[in-house]
Amino acid sequence: MPRIVRVYIRASLVWLLLGMAAFAGHSAGWLPAAWFPVYLHMLTYGWLTQLVFGMGMWMFPLLRRDHPRGDDRWNWAAWVTLNVGLALRVVFEPWGQAPGRRAALVTSALLLWLAAVFFTRNAWPRLRLKPRPARPRAARASTSPKERG
Repeated sequence: MPRIVRVYIRASLVWLLLGMAAFAGHSAGWLPAAWFPVYLHMLTYGWLTQLVFGMGMWMFPLLRRDHPRGDDRWNWAAWVTLNVGLALRVVFEPWGQAPGRRAALVTSALLLWLAAVFFTRNAWPRLRLKPRPARPRAARASTSPKERG
């Protein structure tokens, strides 16, 4: 499993734990009502979206032998913008009318959108409309482990 995929999946599990802790705190009355959208963002963007991005990078068809998952700079850019955007949301969402809150939330939304753009930009070429032509049966049979062995 490529490093970027492991980083995405581990980060998604961290956000899952944080989101469930915030949910429990909100449900128990330990956190104010302003935390309701915070834990929803932690679970949807932090856990679910990040898990989908990571698994998509791993499971989508490979692009080329030299760069099977495309340009990893786009994958890392998506990871950074997703996590920075979500962290801004988590910090500024419950603040109410604090100065700078609106600008931080707009920046957060922009970063989350950019994460989706970066992921899509790198994943799109891997989703071919036409499948590769199948190798002839004779070519597949000649490469079987039993015949090589």
